[in-house]
Amino acid sequence: MVAVVVAAALGGAACTGGDDPPPTTAATAPSAPPTTMAVVEDSDAAIDYFAALASRDPEQTTVMLTSSSPGSTANDYARHQVAARRILGADEPGFVEADDVSAIVCAGPPEPEQDVVCSTYEDFAFDPEGRLTGFTVGGEGLASRLSVDGPPTVVDRITVQHASAYRSPATETLFVVLDVINESANDFELFAFAATYRPAEDEPVVEALGAWGETTLAAGASGQVLVRFADAELGGVVNVSGWSDVSVGVTFVVQLAASNP
Repeated sequence: MVAVVVAAALGGAACTGGDDPPPTTAATAPSAPPTTMAVVEDSDAAIDYFAALASRDPEQTTVMLTSSSPGSTANDYARHQVAARRILGADEPGFVEADDVSAIVCAGPPEPEQDVVCSTYEDFAFDPEGRLTGFTVGGEGLASRLSVDGPPTVVDRITVQHASAYRSPATETLFVVLDVINESANDFELFAFAATYRPAEDEPVVEALGAWGETTLAAGASGQVLVRFADAELGGVVNVSGWSDVSVGVTFVVQLAASNP
């Protein structure tokens, strides 16, 4: 088996909304891989998938979607990464070394005496067509760090919905992608930078480390926002406020799903 190393050739490398800062009503945990999983040797899907993850390019990252099986945990993770990279835009090249059994993705080329954030992905599983369905990250199942597709929270015809959330194993940072839909007749601004997160009722509130995306929406518009919280578990509550001509200080309470067992 020959390892494939990709760096600047793909236009960038590192984990968007996952392992490096910009880098996201009960939500559902990510869907399970199809029951007809098979280990496919010499599949290029994993190589393509992690090279795309490392690309830090919005267009290249979409290859993760076509390299993974629809409805699988790997595809849910791809959706999260594609959304996060679209929000953040392109970034500098990084580093990935991948073959059909494991991948290492870093924020830059590993150098002696240099602190570079890296993550290791292993235990690949594929569907019968050779598309990636699941893997471990940092020795843990991917589903334990990911949740997707929460039900909407609607106030004054403005919807805020948990699209996806991922907890990085490298930094334990929680990255949350929110869908925002403004069906009111007024412009709306979401104060995502001031969002807070409570992992559990008996734990302290965590303030957002940063927020990116479409926080100001015209009437009838929609967009996505990425919010980052330090050292936070899945399963908590995001509180985020907003303002419009008719909705002053309105607060949206968005429940994130707990991780899969």
